[in-house]
Amino acid sequence: MQKLFLLTFLFFINIMTSLAQQEVAGEVLVQLKQTFNTSSNIDQLLPNFKLNDQLKLELLSSSFKVIKLKFKPNNIDKQSLIKNLKHHPNVSFVQANHLTSYRNNPKTPNDLLFSNQWNMPLIDAPQAWNYTTGGLTANSDTIVIAIIDNGFDLQHEDIKDNFWYNHSEIPNDGIDNDNNGFVDDYRGWNIIDSSNLHPIEDHGTAVSGIIGARGDNNLGVSGVNWNIKIMPLSNAISEAEVVQAYDYILKMRQKYNNTQGAEGAYVVATSIAQGFLGQPIDYPIWCNIYDVLGEANILNVAATINSRLNIDLVGDIPTSCPSDFLITVTNSTEQDKLSSNAGYGQKSIDLSAPGSGRFTTAALNSYYNFGGASAAAPHVTGAIGLLYALQNPLFAEAIKTKPKATALLIKEFILEGTEPLSDLTGKAVSEGRLNIHNSMKRLNGYFQGFSTTLDAVLVYPNPVSDYLLIDYETPNEDFTFQLYNEVGQIVTDWKVSPIQLGIKTLKVNVKKLQSGVYILVINNDKRQIVKRILVMQE
Repeated sequence: MQKLFLLTFLFFINIMTSLAQQEVAGEVLVQLKQTFNTSSNIDQLLPNFKLNDQLKLELLSSSFKVIKLKFKPNNIDKQSLIKNLKHHPNVSFVQANHLTSYRNNPKTPNDLLFSNQWNMPLIDAPQAWNYTTGGLTANSDTIVIAIIDNGFDLQHEDIKDNFWYNHSEIPNDGIDNDNNGFVDDYRGWNIIDSSNLHPIEDHGTAVSGIIGARGDNNLGVSGVNWNIKIMPLSNAISEAEVVQAYDYILKMRQKYNNTQGAEGAYVVATSIAQGFLGQPIDYPIWCNIYDVLGEANILNVAATINSRLNIDLVGDIPTSCPSDFLITVTNSTEQDKLSSNAGYGQKSIDLSAPGSGRFTTAALNSYYNFGGASAAAPHVTGAIGLLYALQNPLFAEAIKTKPKATALLIKEFILEGTEPLSDLTGKAVSEGRLNIHNSMKRLNGYFQGFSTTLDAVLVYPNPVSDYLLIDYETPNEDFTFQLYNEVGQIVTDWKVSPIQLGIKTLKVNVKKLQSGVYILVINNDKRQIVKRILVMQE
């Protein structure tokens, strides 16, 4: 037994070591305090540190106040430098720069049959397409999703019409026409090359296809959105480049917000499928980015690791980052099981989406089976884009007047709309798999313009064995829910004091109730509704 334990322990340590992040030699990331003005002479930021050939400074992001220090490792001790910088009055956080790794899928055989798109029916995308197929908000804003990845085939036959253009930039004239700090960024941005020329890679092309391959065009496959604009950002190899990629996204959404849509991009969501094991306390710069993006009304989706590890215990960047504006995704199979090589965590991972063997676009006008968390996450990012395209006037007003709250509401409906999976019990926040139709119904119902009566009450499933869901209107006055057993005893009750009109969902745990008939009574001052509920325990 001791030998078995030792072998298991050593195997676990070996996995952890092989997945551990690698530091970039001779580089340190520094996040300055928000009060520091990065437009001033930044070379004078660190008067106690001599900036010369041995120590150079580079501003990565004025938005996030992040700089990079580069030095010759043989001449300067990194740990001593970090220790000294932590006590500097202008510094909030200091850390090493780390290489990321793409959450690549285990290789699967190529299969060019379109019928292999089993993922779309599984998440009820066809039903959601009855509401919208994507593209524009009800306010006529062009919806943009930003993808941080290794490269893209911008000329792929099934995606090229859905890639984003910066129409405020004149291509190849060597001038920053829109004054956003990036010269000739007509087709997104290549972080390493400082250009809009992207390497042609399968991974980023596959993610793009899941989010937005052109639909209903008699060609290839269909993405979650038939119409969408995809902003490509390539070559974010280390944390430093990840910061720069998010900085570009933030600047473009802020420019859109500040110019009432005349310039910039209406980015509603970002997608990333790279990172490394680690705890958020050790990587504050990356984790803090998501709250800043949230202030600009951007939701963010991240794929977790492709290893059967509990992220709550081992930690993962970015899927352990504690931000309300981050949605974390793991990989589930066609059989609605957690993949054998998928990370999980009751606190860290929000939901699953189809990832194993998902048929999508590949580089050079081809198609292939692409899997892992890298394939799961873009389903959720695509769902955000599709939800924003709901044509509902009250929703349109909410986007305009309360954009931050609306973004969080969309996240809430994505998690509430999940299909419960037994394999995810205790292993994800929602304990379920993405269902876009459920989320779309909730969003549409919430913004229907309701009366103050209790006419719209939906109770399901019935019979029920675990959770009873009650979709109900929220009138202006208080009202109550009461559940009685067959002999008239109150099993449980709730009093609700709504703060706004709309459809809400109440989730009632009936796992501890014995099998039998129960009576649900809903009351307000104007009327009473009675529903018979059949609880059937195994």
